[in-house]
Amino acid sequence: MHHENVSRQFISNLQIHITFQRNYKKFSEKKKLEEQYFSQLKKDKVHSDIEIVALKQDLDMAKRSHEEHVLQLELQASESKAVMKSVKDEVIKVKRSYSEEYKYFGIKLKGLAEAADDYHVLLTENRKLYNEVQDLKGNIMVYCRIRPFLSGQSQKHTTVEFIGENRELIISNPLKQGNRNQYNKL
Repeated sequence: MHHENVSRQFISNLQIHITFQRNYKKFSEKKKLEEQYFSQLKKDKVHSDIEIVALKQDLDMAKRSHEEHVLQLELQASESKAVMKSVKDEVIKVKRSYSEEYKYFGIKLKGLAEAADDYHVLLTENRKLYNEVQDLKGNIMVYCRIRPFLSGQSQKHTTVEFIGENRELIISNPLKQGNRNQYNKL
């Protein structure tokens, strides 16, 4: 019985030893896998850290570039505002100048229109006075009667060239070149 006990004990120890060996082998393999996994994680972390640093640098550079671009756009906007204000002021100045010139020309034109009216009145008065002086000197008065066209006569060969506003009359002979008579009363 003792032998049986020892044999059982030996078998039991052997089973424990085999189980221990299996577990140790599994543990060793597991530890080795964990070490490989840990090593890979370290490598991944280093790679991630490098990538993070590079991305931070890219972000900082992009941020600086964006800020510079914003500053440049703000400067251009302020310059454009200054130019627009300058142009606006110049347009207002030119507009005022043109307005003043238009008023000035309007006044001068009104004066010219009044002078022209006065000139026509004076011209008519001068003509009357001239005629009176000529009458007083003994100028010969010519009276002319113009008859209407007869039926069958061509109206192209008229002798009346012009009838003016003040009842002036110009008569010419189409058959004789340069023969024109002007009468100042109709």
